[in-house]
Amino acid sequence: MVTRTRRTEKLDLRVSSSAKRTLEAAASVPNCTVSAFVLESALARADEALAGR
Repeated sequence: MVTRTRRTEKLDLRVSSSAKRTLEAAASVPNCTVSAFVLESALARADEALAGR
């Protein structure tokens, strides 16, 4: 069973048209939303950055 955390915070991000198209294309590969793709990717990168501290 997947455990879901209640999301109460919002993060806005401005990107170029090209970056948005790239993110949309990448998100379509695992068939998820752009928001889910960006969140998962950013959290993975954050974990890597924090592990190297």
